[in-house]
Amino acid sequence: MIGIRLFARTRRWLANVVIALATGILMLACGPLGYGVNPRGGYLVELTAQLPLLPAIAIAASSAASARVQERLAVRNLVAWRLAHVAVLSVIAAVIAGGTTLLLPAPAGLPPHSYAGLGSLALMRNVFALTGAALGGSFVFGPRLGWIVPMGWAILPFLAFTELTDDAPGLATLVLQPDDAFAPMIFALLVWGIGATVAATDPRGARPQKVSPGHGQGVL
Repeated sequence: MIGIRLFARTRRWLANVVIALATGILMLACGPLGYGVNPRGGYLVELTAQLPLLPAIAIAASSAASARVQERLAVRNLVAWRLAHVAVLSVIAAVIAGGTTLLLPAPAGLPPHSYAGLGSLALMRNVFALTGAALGGSFVFGPRLGWIVPMGWAILPFLAFTELTDDAPGLATLVLQPDDAFAPMIFALLVWGIGATVAATDPRGARPQKVSPGHGQGVL
């Protein structure tokens, strides 16, 4: 039990849950609010679709615990714990994000249980996709710069495409794809799976520094 509490503390579980709840509140506050990114584009980018960036980046940051070196020296294998950490927080953030579509009626012209043009499945998909991207970014660029990948994915494609239909597979513009978009959903789960795997196995994680002979020893 002490080990679980220590693991939760180093991974900032409480802070992640608070961020997920705050994200849900922001989604409700923003509603269908959107903005134009591409001056030639004929569509708006809903803020609600991009807000899952917040819990995604927070989960990735919490996966880079300050006690990583000590964990690598631990007797117990923590791969399952790390995977559970990412999975549980991702599910919590996804459920909160998807639940926002049920708390307020859809704006005029949108289908029932749809919010800001996106349904529950779409918002949950965005959480998993951006979390996986953040975890992968942390693996490639390090924890301090891991946010570049999900943020670039959620913003940059809309500078390139004048219409969403220009992205036929819907992978680059994934965050704005509807609930029934099959390829984006599969791709989101694949990205999350890869990100969760590298975060759990820590193939290039922190290693204890080697101490040169005589370092720190007194001279006789």
